[in-house]
Amino acid sequence: MLEFQGKVEGGRVVPQFPQDAEDLGDWEGATVRCVLTQARTRSPSQLRLWWGFCGKVAENWPGADSIDSKAVSDLLKLEMGHAYVFRDAAGGYRRLPKSIAFNALSQDQFNGVMNKALACAHRLFGQELTDACFREVGLLDYVTGHHVT
Repeated sequence: MLEFQGKVEGGRVVPQFPQDAEDLGDWEGATVRCVLTQARTRSPSQLRLWWGFCGKVAENWPGADSIDSKAVSDLLKLEMGHAYVFRDAAGGYRRLPKSIAFNALSQDQFNGVMNKALACAHRLFGQELTDACFREVGLLDYVTGHHVT
C-alpha cells in the first residue's frame, strides 16, 4: 500500500514531495485502485520547523549518539500530553505519543500542539540549548509571537 500527499493537475495526481514521487515510481506499470480524499490544509513550513527543531536538539543534546529527532519529537509530545493513555494488562497506565501528521490534525490543532511543545522545551532541554536551536531553525520568531505559516 502506498499513501502520499499530492495535487490533481490536468486530470493526474502528482506527488507533492520528491520521496513520494520516487516511491510511486516503484509502482510503474501496475494496475492500481485509488481512493482520493481531500487533504486538510496545513502549513508544511511549520512541520519543517518542528522536525528541524527536533533534529537540532538531537544533534546538540549531550549523548546525542543515542537520540534522534523522532525521539525528541516523541518526548515533546508525551511531556505536553499529546498522547494516548491506556491501561496495560498489569493495570498500570501507559502513554504513547499521538501523530502530528497532516491527516491527523487540523492547522488549528497543530498550532496548539506546537505552542505547547515550545512552551515546555525550555524545561526539557534547558534554556541555552533550546534558544540556540530555536535561533538555528528560525523558531525564535515563532516563539516571540511572529508565527510562521
